[in-house]
Amino acid sequence: MLKIKNLLIATVVILFATSAMAQTFRIGISGTGTKWDATGSETQQTSETRTEEVGAIYGQLFLEAEVQEYFSIGVSMMPYDVESETSTNAQTDKADSGTNTVQVDIQDYMMLYVMLEVPDTGVYLKVGRSSADLITNESMGATSTTYGDASLDGTHGALGYAYDTGYGVIVRAEVGVSEYDDVSVTSAGGDGTANTVTLTGLDGPTAG
Repeated sequence: MLKIKNLLIATVVILFATSAMAQTFRIGISGTGTKWDATGSETQQTSETRTEEVGAIYGQLFLEAEVQEYFSIGVSMMPYDVESETSTNAQTDKADSGTNTVQVDIQDYMMLYVMLEVPDTGVYLKVGRSSADLITNESMGATSTTYGDASLDGTHGALGYAYDTGYGVIVRAEVGVSEYDDVSVTSAGGDGTANTVTLTGLDGPTAG
């Protein structure tokens, strides 16, 4: 769960340790909108699948170092948690009656990326890899089961345009795509019957 995040942190440390090699440092904020067509499946004795369209707008802080002309390495992070809505499901089965509520938090999001600029055009290509902690908060009144936490790891690519205002401020606009690895969590406790929830298809366009 922590392998990718540890790699990102190690790379950031190396980035700062070799800061004398950097020609330019940039610090800024960004806003991104995204949309997923995510598919969730729940498997116990039977399997149930459901597809939902998920949209989000989020902000990030970023730090970049131009290590060579037209080539930069950067890291971006969310200084806050992203909280999902709470889903409620009332069970009326005689064996498992009660109300289940599930809510998910995304914490400690961090992305490491490289950016290649097309000389004298303002156009750039950015590719990155991100990691975050997926924290499940559930109250399973029907079975008293619990679900473990997971890692949300993704790959990102974007094509953008940067405009230098000439006043020490650079304005950027970009479009891209994000694809996250499948996520699977399995329940424990309760009636002793393992229940696995899997999320797939966590990918879609981004704009910022």
